[in-house]
Amino acid sequence: MSNTTTKVRVYETICLTKVDMPQDKYTAMLDRCKKAIAEQGKGEWLYEDDWGKAKISYIVDKEPRAQWTYFRFKSEPAGVDELVRGLGINEFVLRQVTSRTSEDGADYNTLRPTFAKDLNERDKPREWKDPRGRRGPRGDRGDRGDRGDRGDRSAPVSEEKSEASAEASSGGKQS
Repeated sequence: MSNTTTKVRVYETICLTKVDMPQDKYTAMLDRCKKAIAEQGKGEWLYEDDWGKAKISYIVDKEPRAQWTYFRFKSEPAGVDELVRGLGINEFVLRQVTSRTSEDGADYNTLRPTFAKDLNERDKPREWKDPRGRRGPRGDRGDRGDRGDRGDRSAPVSEEKSEASAEASSGGKQS
C-alpha cells in the first residue's frame, strides 16, 4: 500500500442562485458547502462575498436575474467534488463554476473592492451610439428629385397576366 497524500489547494467558486431563494435555504446551502470542504476536503473556508442581485448574460431556467455569490476556500479535490455535486443538485442554483486559483489571492483581491458595484451597473440601460455618427443627409448622393407620376396602381391586371397566373396555380392543367 502506498501512502499518497493529496495536496490542499486554493479554489474559488462563483455561484448563481435564483433571486427568489429564501434566506434560510441560502444559509443551508452555504453550510453544506462549508461542511463538504471541512469534512471531505480536509480544508478550510476562507471567505464568501455576496455580490448581490444582477442581470445574467442569458436567461437560465426562465430567470433573467440571479443572486451572485463568490466563495474562496482551501481543499483537497474530494471536497471540491462534493461541493460541486451539492450545488448541482440544489434546485435554486442556476449555474456555478469552480476553478483553482493562486495561493495569495492577488488575482481577486485587486477586483474585490469594486466588483459588486461593477456587476450592478450591468443592469443600467446603455446609451446606444451609432458608430457612423449622426445619420443625416448623405453628402455622396445628390437629390433624387421628384419621382414623377407612377401611374394608377388600382388598375386591373391585364387578361394575359391573369390567365398565366391561373395556369401556373392549377399546375398547367386545363379542364
